[in-house]
Amino acid sequence: MAQGYSASEMQAIETEPEHSVGLSANVIATAFAAGEACLDFYALSTFSVAHAILGKGSLSADPVVRITCPTEILLGLIERLRDVSKTLPSHTLQEDEHA
Repeated sequence: MAQGYSASEMQAIETEPEHSVGLSANVIATAFAAGEACLDFYALSTFSVAHAILGKGSLSADPVVRITCPTEILLGLIERLRDVSKTLPSHTLQEDEHA
Protein backbone atom coordinates (compact mmCIF):
# COMPACT_ATOMS: atom_id res chain seq x y z
CA MET A 1 0.00 0.00 0.00
CA ALA A 2 2.06 2.94 1.27
CA GLN A 3 5.73 2.16 1.15
CA GLY A 4 7.36 2.50 4.56
CA TYR A 5 4.07 2.50 6.49
CA SER A 6 2.25 -0.38 8.11
CA ALA A 7 -1.42 -0.58 8.97
CA SER A 8 -2.48 0.02 12.55
CA GLU A 9 -4.62 -2.70 14.05
CA MET A 10 -8.20 -1.50 14.42
CA GLN A 11 -9.79 -1.98 17.82
CA ALA A 12 -13.45 -2.83 18.29
CA ILE A 13 -15.54 -0.03 19.79
CA GLU A 14 -17.97 -1.57 22.27
CA THR A 15 -19.92 1.56 23.25
CA GLU A 16 -20.51 4.87 21.52
CA PRO A 17 -18.49 7.71 23.05
CA GLU A 18 -20.41 10.64 24.57
CA HIS A 19 -18.75 13.12 22.19
CA SER A 20 -19.78 11.40 18.93
CA VAL A 21 -21.94 13.09 16.29
CA GLY A 22 -24.00 11.39 13.59
CA LEU A 23 -23.47 12.68 10.05
CA SER A 24 -24.78 11.54 6.69
CA ALA A 25 -22.36 11.04 3.79
CA ASN A 26 -22.26 8.64 0.86
CA VAL A 27 -18.83 9.34 -0.68
CA ILE A 28 -15.41 9.28 1.00
CA ALA A 29 -12.30 10.64 -0.71
CA THR A 30 -9.00 9.60 0.87
CA ALA A 31 -5.42 10.74 0.42
CA PHE A 32 -2.12 10.59 2.22
CA ALA A 33 1.22 12.35 2.09
CA ALA A 34 4.04 10.88 4.13
CA GLY A 35 2.73 10.26 7.65
CA GLU A 36 -0.49 12.28 7.41
CA ALA A 37 -3.75 11.05 5.91
CA CYS A 38 -7.09 12.69 5.20
CA LEU A 39 -10.64 11.44 4.71
CA ASP A 40 -13.13 13.87 3.15
CA PHE A 41 -16.79 12.89 3.48
CA TYR A 42 -19.34 14.20 0.96
CA ALA A 43 -23.10 13.92 0.47
CA LEU A 44 -24.29 13.44 -3.10
CA SER A 45 -27.93 14.11 -3.85
CA THR A 46 -29.76 11.19 -5.44
CA PHE A 47 -31.16 13.60 -8.03
CA SER A 48 -27.69 14.92 -8.84
CA VAL A 49 -26.39 11.37 -9.37
CA ALA A 50 -29.35 10.44 -11.56
CA HIS A 51 -29.01 13.58 -13.69
CA ALA A 52 -25.26 13.00 -14.11
CA ILE A 53 -25.84 9.37 -15.19
CA LEU A 54 -28.46 10.47 -17.71
CA GLY A 55 -26.27 13.33 -18.98
CA LYS A 56 -28.80 15.95 -17.86
CA GLY A 57 -26.55 17.80 -15.42
CA SER A 58 -23.32 17.81 -13.51
CA LEU A 59 -22.63 15.95 -10.31
CA SER A 60 -22.59 18.14 -7.22
CA ALA A 61 -21.26 17.09 -3.83
CA ASP A 62 -21.82 18.81 -0.50
CA PRO A 63 -18.83 18.59 1.85
CA VAL A 64 -19.76 17.10 5.24
CA VAL A 65 -16.61 16.65 7.31
CA ARG A 66 -12.82 16.21 6.97
CA ILE A 67 -10.91 13.84 9.24
CA THR A 68 -7.12 13.84 9.45
CA CYS A 69 -5.17 10.98 10.97
CA PRO A 70 -1.80 9.24 10.79
CA THR A 71 -1.29 7.23 7.58
CA GLU A 72 -1.05 3.99 9.61
CA ILE A 73 -4.58 4.49 10.91
CA LEU A 74 -5.96 5.10 7.41
CA LEU A 75 -4.23 1.94 6.16
CA GLY A 76 -5.66 -0.06 9.08
CA LEU A 77 -9.14 1.32 8.37
CA ILE A 78 -8.87 0.37 4.69
CA GLU A 79 -7.80 -3.18 5.60
CA ARG A 80 -10.71 -3.51 8.03
CA LEU A 81 -13.19 -2.16 5.46
CA ARG A 82 -11.94 -4.70 2.91
CA ASP A 83 -12.57 -7.49 5.43
CA VAL A 84 -16.06 -6.21 6.24
CA SER A 85 -16.95 -5.70 2.56
CA LYS A 86 -16.49 -9.43 1.93
CA THR A 87 -19.44 -10.12 4.25
CA LEU A 88 -21.83 -7.67 2.53
CA PRO A 89 -24.20 -8.53 -0.32
CA SER A 90 -23.22 -7.12 -3.68
CA HIS A 91 -25.45 -5.47 -6.26
CA THR A 92 -24.62 -4.93 -9.89
CA LEU A 93 -26.47 -2.12 -11.65
CA GLN A 94 -28.12 -3.35 -14.81
CA GLU A 95 -28.27 -1.01 -17.81
CA ASP A 96 -32.08 -1.01 -17.84
CA GLU A 97 -32.27 -0.07 -14.13
CA HIS A 98 -31.45 3.58 -14.76
CA ALA A 99 -33.11 4.04 -18.15
